[in-house]
Amino acid sequence: MSLPGRPARACVECRVKKVKCDQRVPQCRRCVKKGLKCIGYKTETQLTRHEPSFVVFNQVTDNLVGAPFSPSLQCTFEEMAIPRFFADYIIPGTVPGVPGGFLGFLEDISNPKFATTCLLEALTAASYASLANQIRDERLKVKARKAYGSCLALLNQALRTPTEAKKDATLGAMAIIALYEIIMSEELMGLWDCHYNGRLLLLKIRGPSQLKTARGQNLYRGIYFQMQLAYLGKYWYPPVDFSFPEELATGSPDRTITKIVDRAAKTCATGMSMLRDHTQSPDPSRLRTLLQEVWEIEALLLQWRHDASIEWAYQTVFVSHKNRRALPIAFPSWLDEFHVYPMCGHRTALIWNLFRSTRILIHHIAICIILYFETFVSDDHVPPHATHLDVIRTSSDEICASVPFSLGQVNSSGTVKNPQPRPLGGYFLLWPLHLVRTRCADDRRKVSFINGVLSFINDGLGISHGKRILDYRMSTPPSAIPLLRQIDSV
Repeated sequence: MSLPGRPARACVECRVKKVKCDQRVPQCRRCVKKGLKCIGYKTETQLTRHEPSFVVFNQVTDNLVGAPFSPSLQCTFEEMAIPRFFADYIIPGTVPGVPGGFLGFLEDISNPKFATTCLLEALTAASYASLANQIRDERLKVKARKAYGSCLALLNQALRTPTEAKKDATLGAMAIIALYEIIMSEELMGLWDCHYNGRLLLLKIRGPSQLKTARGQNLYRGIYFQMQLAYLGKYWYPPVDFSFPEELATGSPDRTITKIVDRAAKTCATGMSMLRDHTQSPDPSRLRTLLQEVWEIEALLLQWRHDASIEWAYQTVFVSHKNRRALPIAFPSWLDEFHVYPMCGHRTALIWNLFRSTRILIHHIAICIILYFETFVSDDHVPPHATHLDVIRTSSDEICASVPFSLGQVNSSGTVKNPQPRPLGGYFLLWPLHLVRTRCADDRRKVSFINGVLSFINDGLGISHGKRILDYRMSTPPSAIPLLRQIDSV
């Protein structure tokens, strides 16, 4: 017999605080305004279902993932999926100092003037995929794939119509579909790369008018960052007309670092293109210029770190081995101190890891150039690569030191806690961990730690791209590139 009880007249957070709630779905206005995590509405009487599908059976994730599910008997997985997705991935755009948050535009999903069928299908696909991976429900995965296919068809139709292509909902759907493809990570990664061309085209079609609203600015910023990370990590040369608008390029650190990262992407792409070109030998003078460019970018990055306001600074905390027992896989064994990010949490950690990843990539390309000189060109003026290796090791250690916070094992005040890790933290770790794993491939201790974290992100947080990174063919470590032709594997 089902005893669902009467519906609550306030969300859980407002009921605890004993304040009036407007019952807005999926998040009430008070929680959004306060930057709180609105976990939704519960019934007075709740019964717990004990089907095996509610729990992820994994020693590492036991009591961390799946355990919070306690829906009434009338609640289906489909009904749970979208609220769960909001709790797992959305950072409201109203959080102070974080313009746009992460997928903050979805706060307007209930606005019929904004939401389209295409956007709703994208949200359904990502929500079903996330929950299906967490609870390992194949039936829900099938529904996620159907929604994904429907969204692609609707996107194709929208892009054929100028008025539909310029809508915020169309660009928002493309952003969510990109997240779906990371969560599912099936045979879709070729599409994931191809979508960058579509996003770039959309940004051009939408023109300057897209920046007149806060939602348009947030969408542009989110898409731009996605594309910038791809250009940087894949050694793609950014398009000439691909730049961050001046009106968005001032203020908080996530804005001011964009020009530095763009310059770094161009330097890395140019250097790797020259070293990979077997049709002609690279111009030594041009390579020396690139080495100088690396140090100029390094100086800009260090200045950026120095100029970052105190609100965006991270703090270092000590965590004893005794306090690491709940999720020991989140703590690198060779470190005793870890980073916490009091301001804006996951988003701040992402920005700092972008800073560290950029340093890793520019010094990695410097090492490749120096090794080319050592092998093919006799030049006493080229410095040894030991200094560059030190920067890579330091930056990679700092990325590893951010993992406990990103997986929820240390909170913003430095207190050790053991809550359910939020999938968003694992999602933000994928790219920096991949860079460390491939650019520090000769550090077995570090690679072993990252492999464990990626396995947890895949098995525990339901993001299948963690497994794809684990299966990725390891790059040749910089210390083992004696021949020009081997640079192709980097």
